[in-house]
Amino acid sequence: MDVRLQRHIAIAIVLACTAANDAIAFACGAKTDPFAVGERGTPTPTALAGATVAPTAVPPWMEEQGRGLVRIAEWPDRDVQLANALSGYAMVHGYGYSVEIVPLDEAAANEALLRGEVDVVAMLDRAGAEEWYSQGLASGVIVDLGAMRDADPGLRVVATAKLQARAADLADFFGRVSVNATAFDGAAAAISEGRTGVSPVVAALIYYKDPASGWQAWMPAEVADAVSAAIADGQSSLKNRGCIPTVSCGAPKPRNQ
Repeated sequence: MDVRLQRHIAIAIVLACTAANDAIAFACGAKTDPFAVGERGTPTPTALAGATVAPTAVPPWMEEQGRGLVRIAEWPDRDVQLANALSGYAMVHGYGYSVEIVPLDEAAANEALLRGEVDVVAMLDRAGAEEWYSQGLASGVIVDLGAMRDADPGLRVVATAKLQARAADLADFFGRVSVNATAFDGAAAAISEGRTGVSPVVAALIYYKDPASGWQAWMPAEVADAVSAAIADGQSSLKNRGCIPTVSCGAPKPRNQ
């Protein structure tokens, strides 16, 4: 083959490879996806060069709270499950805390509270744990925040003293809770397991939507407004799913840390 022809072929191959590499680099781009997909499949917006992304608006009372995780003990009892869901929903969607439901049996829940492994036991049977209850109060490790059901004053809301110190707003909340017995019993009876069952949080929404429930009296007006907004927005879990600031989706919601 003519030497000059060979050189032309070699040059053509080199140019073709270079163009192919450039095309691949352009198509693939950087390894980091600029549109990372979040939990609900919504693209996360990125800032343009030199632009400033506006922070999510947070109501003033949220800025004043020492927000954090609240761990609530739970065992297989519908009343306990509903009490936890009612208080947990208000904590997450009203006060802006994160909530973890910790499954334990009733006796283990009491001991876990003393060790600080959970923060709240919402329906402690005082008669069945009188010695433990009295010793815990005397030691200053736990505090009694009241009873959620006026008809059952022996079922106490007990929390760690540390929770009361770091979340005075929640201590005030539990001190004000007084459920409507008829509405509470009806919602608790609806809780069921299985794929088509009613979860405790859905049962809590049944209670919150009952005109006779009177739950707005448990919390400050601005917190009650936030809970009402979450209900209207279809929030049905103990995880606050906030809006992307650039999307119009109603009033801004408090975001968990």
